[in-house]
Amino acid sequence: MNVRDIGLFREDALLAIEYLRDAEIPILGGEVWYGRDDKFELTYENWHTDPNPMEDQRTYSQRSCKAAEQYVRDFPERADAETLFVLVIRR
Repeated sequence: MNVRDIGLFREDALLAIEYLRDAEIPILGGEVWYGRDDKFELTYENWHTDPNPMEDQRTYSQRSCKAAEQYVRDFPERADAETLFVLVIRR
């Protein structure tokens, strides 16, 4: 299996979350990276949202997008690095 990540700046991540919410695509979770001088560093900060038993796709999608949006909005910025968010989705 080949996996590739795309790191998004805060505003881009929030826009992606909005698109995923509209498309009813759940966000399983995500992780945060710092970018500095063309180097990237994993922060080991992350979140996840598991589906509840008997929860339908639409409800899970809305709930997971809301959780991702809150996490991205609340994550503190650093003055010495760019914050990048990686969203993990299920198609």
